[in-house]
Amino acid sequence: MSSADMFLGSDVVMPSGGWDAIPYGPVQCSVPALVVQVYTDQNRDGLISRNEGVDFVRVTVMDVYFSVLAERFTYQGLAVFCIPDGWKDKTLYVEVAHLYRSAQVQIPKKVSKDITVQFQAPYPLLPVTLPEVQP
Repeated sequence: MSSADMFLGSDVVMPSGGWDAIPYGPVQCSVPALVVQVYTDQNRDGLISRNEGVDFVRVTVMDVYFSVLAERFTYQGLAVFCIPDGWKDKTLYVEVAHLYRSAQVQIPKKVSKDITVQFQAPYPLLPVTLPEVQP
């Protein structure tokens, strides 16, 4: 069982080429980037804070025909996509399928700063106490 299967569950469809085909890890861009934040808002401030980022969630960027342009897994709650010239002056869709969420993003012709899209994941409900296990 891969680490992706442990984190995402068995209902997640493996991409062609396997999990290693989708990049995971920090990204640095020399040009403005499309920054996708996936987080649980534990302190309810509406912002991604330290330790609120959700790791290893697949983020997909698609064009208006829903052709996949790029995919990444989140790392510390972020999936960063350097914006190539081909994305400029276009409407794109950002999808986080595991959360059943998507967003439409307009990339301007002249991008001067990062474009951020936020997806707030539901905070998991945990019991106050766990039941005792009888031997």
